[in-house]
Amino acid sequence: MAAVRSHAPSLSRRFFIVLLAVSTAAVIVAFIASAILFQASGEADVRAALNRECDLIASALDISDGDDNVAIVRNLDLGGMRATLIDANGNVLMDSEGDASDMESHANRPEVQEALAHGEGSSERLSRTLDIVSFYHAKRLASGGVIRVAQDSRTAFSIITGDLSALALVAIIVIALSWLVARIISRVLVAPILAIDIHSGHREGDSEQDDANTTSPYHELEPLVERLHRQQSQLVEQMDQLRDAEVMRQEFTANITHELKTPLAVISGAAELVRDGIARPEDVANFAGRIYDESQRLTSLVNDILILSRLDESERAGMPDLVGSLEPCDLHSIAQDVCSRLAPMAKRANVTLGCVGMTAPVMGNARLLDELIYNLCSNAIRYNRENGSVVVTCGVGDPDTFEVGNGITSGTMSSANAASAVNAAKPLEDMSANASLGPFVRVADTGIGIDRSEQAKVFERFYRVDTSRSRNGGGTGLGLAIVKHSAAFHHAEIDLDSTPGEGTTITVTFPPASDYPDAGPETTSTEN
Repeated sequence: MAAVRSHAPSLSRRFFIVLLAVSTAAVIVAFIASAILFQASGEADVRAALNRECDLIASALDISDGDDNVAIVRNLDLGGMRATLIDANGNVLMDSEGDASDMESHANRPEVQEALAHGEGSSERLSRTLDIVSFYHAKRLASGGVIRVAQDSRTAFSIITGDLSALALVAIIVIALSWLVARIISRVLVAPILAIDIHSGHREGDSEQDDANTTSPYHELEPLVERLHRQQSQLVEQMDQLRDAEVMRQEFTANITHELKTPLAVISGAAELVRDGIARPEDVANFAGRIYDESQRLTSLVNDILILSRLDESERAGMPDLVGSLEPCDLHSIAQDVCSRLAPMAKRANVTLGCVGMTAPVMGNARLLDELIYNLCSNAIRYNRENGSVVVTCGVGDPDTFEVGNGITSGTMSSANAASAVNAAKPLEDMSANASLGPFVRVADTGIGIDRSEQAKVFERFYRVDTSRSRNGGGTGLGLAIVKHSAAFHHAEIDLDSTPGEGTTITVTFPPASDYPDAGPETTSTEN
């Protein structure tokens, strides 16, 4: 596959263009300024020379008393100047560079008029080609006539246009130097930028790393380098998350496959025995029951997988609406309904199941809240002991100081007093009026408990503290995983407190619900 060429502009090219433009502008300005200064200086020198020369000639002519002034002027060495002798009427008597008889009257010339009027006058006239300026200085003689001296000088325009070859040579030199300097500067400036190592957080060659600002070779680049570091960190984090997600996906797939094989094998084996007539007629009902139980287990497993999939997708996309809409819910009402549905299961396990507390309003998804409480309660029953108890407490405030009845607080619930608390619950002070307190639901059991080393794992998918109890009780291994994701969906916190051999207490505390109706009086529901 051919490499894609970058269309980004070259830094060297930009430096070259900038330097060339600046250098060219500087040369042109300097050349024009020099020409103007040279012209001004030359004009001053010409004026001074004309003034001196005119004074000398006038003095010589005045000494001669007008005798043969034409001959005197004609014989003078004027050094490139032009001398014109004019009578009082403006007629040209002699001109050092032309035939006086062919010249018109100079009476209207400014310098002649000024000299006749004031004794001395000066003027300058630009040629039609703009390349020559003529300077004139005239002085009145004692005889009444006028001696005028003139000299030509180059204009600034003439100086500039006359030295185009030199200007072109300078331009070539400037272009070459600009290209060379641009290459050098770009390499010097770019080298530290190329040395930035966004992977390690510092530049190559640095012996130590101080902070994010020291990683930038230039102060102006600090925001860019910091942004690159943040993006690199985010990219690494995302890659780690993708790898973790891939590992979880593989483990999840393997676990699902394993979980599906067992009930499918039981269903297939029992159905095959019945189909082939191997099962005795009196055992057919038993095999049918096993098929029914395993199919129910499969249904529960599929339902749990679908719930987790929706929760995962909602978390990944950051779109809670994928799971369902939010609405005002009462944890206590949901808990009572769950206890009613789980009463037969508790009765079969010989476990006392009770729900105490008061109205605990939350804004949430009713189905997820039901799944959360249902899974907590079913686990508490499944991993309990005979004649044990499960107490579901709902309220608003601190769960550890919430009195459930008979002087017993939710935080001091034990196997010895759990049933007593359920049976002796009393009306409590309304705590939900305090909007700063969050609603909670707590499920406390007197079961086998969870070892400290396993407490961090129980919310993982398909993790079971006691595999035999879970399978025999119809558990899918996904219940507490659903609890964790449902709590995260509602921005709730989970607290687990368990002692092996004594029981487990799991508390889910929700954010304060200041906008919801006040809690009502305590109610009690007990199922055996």
